[in-house]
Amino acid sequence: MFLMKVCRAGFLIITFGLAAVQALAQDDAAVQAKIDSALSAAPAAITQDATILDWSFDADGKFVVLREGTNGWSCLPDEPTTEVNNPLCFDEAALTWVYALVSGEAPRWATVLSSSANATTPRCIRVFQSISTLPSQTTN
Repeated sequence: MFLMKVCRAGFLIITFGLAAVQALAQDDAAVQAKIDSALSAAPAAITQDATILDWSFDADGKFVVLREGTNGWSCLPDEPTTEVNNPLCFDEAALTWVYALVSGEAPRWATVLSSSANATTPRCIRVFQSISTLPSQTTN
């Protein structure tokens, strides 16, 4: 009787353990696919050491980090709700601007430079010299 209980417990542990390992492997594959997508947004000179973010937000309202980076650039994978492939990268100033925008604050504008792999989809966004007026409010 005791041996039978031990065998059942062992069977359950192995079964659920294998299921957990498979789930982790699938999660790892999904994360790697997102990282690969984000890496396709810009040349390796930018993406190699960039922070890779996910489209989901953490408790602080920041993008979830999939991979930490060191060069001041952050890249996002293809946005899953759109029909086109649109991974992109931001420098630190642009990311600050995005966080202000999604939190409902008035973003601080400046010159925004956008480069693209093709003429219709911006891939890298860099914001220079943040100022407190929107482009439509600036005067020469």
